[in-house]
Amino acid sequence: MDATGETALPGDPLEGIGPLQGFARATAGPFLRRYFRMEVEGAEHMPPEGPLVLVANHESMWDIPLLVVASPRPIVFMAKQGVYNSPFNRWFFTRLGGFPVRLGGRDPAAVRKARAVVRAGRVLGIYPEGTRVRAGELGPFRSGAARIALGEGVPIMPAAMRGTGEIWPKGARYPRPARVRVRFGAPIHVERIAGPAARRERARTLTEELRAQIESLGV
Repeated sequence: MDATGETALPGDPLEGIGPLQGFARATAGPFLRRYFRMEVEGAEHMPPEGPLVLVANHESMWDIPLLVVASPRPIVFMAKQGVYNSPFNRWFFTRLGGFPVRLGGRDPAAVRKARAVVRAGRVLGIYPEGTRVRAGELGPFRSGAARIALGEGVPIMPAAMRGTGEIWPKGARYPRPARVRVRFGAPIHVERIAGPAARRERARTLTEELRAQIESLGV
């Protein structure tokens, strides 16, 4: 067991996650920036190294590749399990930097992978709404991102994405060149809280703070 009392996964829990992300970003990134007339603000707030939990609002499946393009650092994403619904999708989305999480219940394996990401000094990307919401709105935030940050004592950083919900509206045959803006906020420095009850309470207030900050960044 590790320090949190959980059984460790055998081998490297991050094996195979993300080796193609850098190549995809380098090849597709310039085109995506031009096509969607991307505006990126606040990228300088992201620490150049070290563990980080990055949270953003979620309007579209395009949020993931466009956040990768906007971010100064590679991101490992927690993605809902339904995305991994075929052998090809499992291979494809894992190689691009994601791993599945089961929504609506406990998923100890996903939590262990998330902790392994930040313990390896990498950026963990989470969409705390858990699903896509209507453009320009914010849904309720789940507290998982805050609990991971508090359990590991790593900073958590808000990001607001705007315009991605207009890329592929219902009935459109192709993605539209909607103008996309990504705005990063300053990281919130988090102290590790070992006690489960205290961590749950702080996670609740930290989640509210994150939601307010993302709203203030201009969703």
